[in-house]
Amino acid sequence: MKNTEKEKVGIAKQQYETLRLKEPFFKNEDKEFIGYVSHINSKITGEQSFIITDKYVPLSASLSERESVKEVMVLYRGSSFDSSLDTKLDWQYNNIFTAFQVINGGGAAAMPQLQSSATTLQQTLEAYPNAEFYVYGHSLGSMNAQYALASISSSDADRVYGYVYQGPNIYEVLTPEQKRQADYLTAEYRLLNYIDSKDLVAIGYGGGKKAVGQIVYPLSERLGLRRTIDQHMWGGYQFEEDGSLLTTNSSGTVLAEYQRRLKKRSIASIKSEWSGQTWGISAAKEVYLDAVQAKSIVSE
Repeated sequence: MKNTEKEKVGIAKQQYETLRLKEPFFKNEDKEFIGYVSHINSKITGEQSFIITDKYVPLSASLSERESVKEVMVLYRGSSFDSSLDTKLDWQYNNIFTAFQVINGGGAAAMPQLQSSATTLQQTLEAYPNAEFYVYGHSLGSMNAQYALASISSSDADRVYGYVYQGPNIYEVLTPEQKRQADYLTAEYRLLNYIDSKDLVAIGYGGGKKAVGQIVYPLSERLGLRRTIDQHMWGGYQFEEDGSLLTTNSSGTVLAEYQRRLKKRSIASIKSEWSGQTWGISAAKEVYLDAVQAKSIVSE
């Protein structure tokens, strides 16, 4: 939750790296530890996703072990561009049909990879019942993450956060029930959808259309037609020295409200935990909470 916007992009980029089971996962080049790769999905639908847990606890572990996990990250890998079977599954059976649905305002049922991605997230939420979830996706992975988050049960909605990048707007592909879930996550600022408007892949936004997540428009650099793929791969994103993302004015407001709600939830979580202790909240802790709340208000 404390990651900068630049660090979030760095995390998302790792979906394209060779991640191996049981290996540690870091959020940046300084080797700041996040967790371990506890599960890797490579499904017949073409879905490739990675489950990162704060300690190495695979899905096959006992319930008591899985209950001890406090943070889980799910990375949905985007499209492949080589000559592999994965590329065929990504493009022939998922990307092209879903793009057609986006352009034509919905239609038939969601493509297989979106559906299997929803199954992955729901099963993982059930496997780690006490954890908060952070879901990342880029391109096709963004579509997978959008669909998966819109498909979770209402009881899990308040323990997920999503960060999706450069994917088409799949809102009209969703069922009415999924749209209601997507609307809730959007309204609660639990899902941020980053769209470089200069990227040819990120279609279906604007014009008053509803979307999955709060839309964040980076103030991106135009790279030109020869660097179309670079544009798609975060190439136009610009960051401040502190890791904050340069955005349009309206998107700056979105990120500020997102941060405000994060702080509010963090304070509420600490207060709830301390209140549950047998000795209650001490005077020193009350002062600490007051100081944190005051600092949050001043920073806003």
